[in-house]
Amino acid sequence: MYDSGTTKRKDFAERILALFELDHLFDIINGGDVGITKVHQLSGLLSDKSIGSGSVMVGDRNADLIGANRNGLKSVGVLWGYGCYEELSSENPSMILSTTKELSNITL
Repeated sequence: MYDSGTTKRKDFAERILALFELDHLFDIINGGDVGITKVHQLSGLLSDKSIGSGSVMVGDRNADLIGANRNGLKSVGVLWGYGCYEELSSENPSMILSTTKELSNITL
């Protein structure tokens, strides 16, 4: 299972994941707050033990992957969001996915 840490409000994230029938794939759905970077958000989740060092950050922007890298987490880039392949690949994620269906095949 995976963690969804987003800068969107938690309730928005929950609705988006449910809309695409992806919510069951996530152990934790976490939302952002004004002025909190992805690096700090993930650090806080690690600190309060909401997530462990084996968690995977799934993200569509380089900030998601940077946050994972700086916190020692694995990351997966996804191309159905805002970031392009070049943006995501520059942060060396474990893999880059093109479709939501590929999420269920992740083995890291």
